[in-house]
Amino acid sequence: KTAADFSFLLSIPAILAAVVMDVYDIIQTGENTLASIGAGPLVLGMIFAAVSGFFAVKVMIKMIQNRKLKVFSWYLWVLGALILLDQLVLHIVF
Repeated sequence: KTAADFSFLLSIPAILAAVVMDVYDIIQTGENTLASIGAGPLVLGMIFAAVSGFFAVKVMIKMIQNRKLKVFSWYLWVLGALILLDQLVLHIVF
């Protein structure tokens, strides 16, 4: 549990740096993205992303504690197969 908590805490500076770089790029390009969309929807999106990320981390830590990663591994196998199918054959999403 301690290792999982520590690894998730390590991601916080990287996420914050990515946000700062994106905001800097928006300001530098001068595309008026903020003016066309508005600050409200951007802030609301950031809040929802933070809340959903928090719950995802909580669920993942609980899965690690309960040693129920088998379900997660099946999910990843299915997701990987679907992405490969789309990449190689369907070309719908990617």
